[in-house]
Amino acid sequence: MNMKHIIIGFAALSTLTACSNKTEISLSLPGAKITEATIHVNGQDFPMSVDTTTGTFAASLEIEKPGYCFVRIGTGEHRYYIEPGKNLQVTERQAKDRQKSGRYVYEGSLGHENALLNDQNFYTLPRLRFSETTTLADVWDNIDQTVEKNFALLDSIAIAEGLSANFVSLERERIQYRCWQSYSRFNKWDPTIFKYLEKRLTAKPELYEMEEYMTFMDNGIYVMGLKAADMTDTHQQIVNQVTFIRDHVGHNPVGISLLEKRLKFHVEFNAGGIDEIGECLSLLDYDFMAECPGFKEFYESWKPLMRGNEIPDFNFTDKEGKTFSLSSLKGKYIFIDCWASWCGPCRAQVPALKELEKKFHDKDIVFVGKSSDNNKDKWIKAMEELGLEGYQVQESDTSHPFDSFFKVTGIPRFILLDKEGKILRAVMSRPSMPETEAFLKTLDL
Repeated sequence: MNMKHIIIGFAALSTLTACSNKTEISLSLPGAKITEATIHVNGQDFPMSVDTTTGTFAASLEIEKPGYCFVRIGTGEHRYYIEPGKNLQVTERQAKDRQKSGRYVYEGSLGHENALLNDQNFYTLPRLRFSETTTLADVWDNIDQTVEKNFALLDSIAIAEGLSANFVSLERERIQYRCWQSYSRFNKWDPTIFKYLEKRLTAKPELYEMEEYMTFMDNGIYVMGLKAADMTDTHQQIVNQVTFIRDHVGHNPVGISLLEKRLKFHVEFNAGGIDEIGECLSLLDYDFMAECPGFKEFYESWKPLMRGNEIPDFNFTDKEGKTFSLSSLKGKYIFIDCWASWCGPCRAQVPALKELEKKFHDKDIVFVGKSSDNNKDKWIKAMEELGLEGYQVQESDTSHPFDSFFKVTGIPRFILLDKEGKILRAVMSRPSMPETEAFLKTLDL
């Protein structure tokens, strides 16, 4: 019988510390062509030894508290609930038996818990129906009622099947945050949104590894950033976000993780974001860089793109094959549009870009279209279709040094250089955004 077995065993270890249990983990995948597997527990990844002749994976760990773990086999990932000293066996059924009985069989002392955890139909999400009269209060009432119904169902199953109290406690949190996230589907927010969110955005370091909790916290803090801030004022928004995390989440793994995510987003997607990191970090009362080496590395990699820095003199070619360099445009501001013929969002920006060029045609600013197309014919055809004229170029070097230097990992992307050819904004707002024209009007054009 060719069945895949995932066996996770947790055996107690007698040590001088009563809180530590050794967890022996073995996974048997007969016939699997997989050469590596890891288990992620409490923020750490532990490798599993591999016996390729039998398809067996094994590891020996010490865990101190109940929680979720993630077993990563090849490119797949599975979430399980674990406790010190208990065991779990997960068996993948044969294909012919899956439709009737489900894909996996969960056995062992944590079998019932993990069967429930991986049952996609166990609990329900809020069924939100919006009308012209629906208010935010109505939405939250619906969400809270759904949470209570799910809690009642979980409690009844816990009694019937004798579920672990620790598991039930964690599942209540997971269900609650998953349901709470439904508020984001309501698009008629009003100022009361801040009141509803503020009392729910609380620090719970013990839930740091819970995806549902961290997603709700991150999305909620983004919304809190809009309090007393214009939708276009990303500077005030990030200041609000950092301040909220400092005052309401605090100095703990949750706060550090949320800060890292919010700051990285600000750098990568908001105009001038890299130049505002110093101000953001000054709002904290601890050395964030020292406690978050991942962000420090990220920040150091972006520092060359800060305002006022010089850039290499990259070489480009136009559609006729003539060479072109940005240094030839010194004396004017340079607005660079990174795009490609196959990019729908890039094409959507063209009307606004043309309008911007028209408004500033007699000013000291030039607009350069830098295509990422590998097919020259498609690039030229797209320019003709879109009516793109002026400076339209491609990188001469197929290794794309310009994209590498400016960290262009997604398009459309816009960049603004000053009259000396130095960086003014490594990430510029899109032409369709009102703040783009407003910012250009502040320049010495």
